[in-house]
Amino acid sequence: MSILSLINNHDENLNQMIRNEAEYHKYLDEAGDSWHELTKTGISQEQKDLIEKIERASLCIGSVTSEVCYEKGFKDAVKLIMNHSYPS
Repeated sequence: MSILSLINNHDENLNQMIRNEAEYHKYLDEAGDSWHELTKTGISQEQKDLIEKIERASLCIGSVTSEVCYEKGFKDAVKLIMNHSYPS
């Protein structure tokens, strides 16, 4: 697969690639089970809202971190490709 094909197909394949990861489902199940256990304790709606706010902020932190790492990796790959001397 060429780099251009990878770039063109990136968005449409990414969600499927994530859904195919067993580790993704492991953590999704763990989060759901933990939330269920927490709600059984009888916490207030205000407490639930605060937990959800913390969770959203944490997910955003992870998202920003992933985006920066992806961008850095892409730039590094482009530099490697541009600096690589191919035999004629």
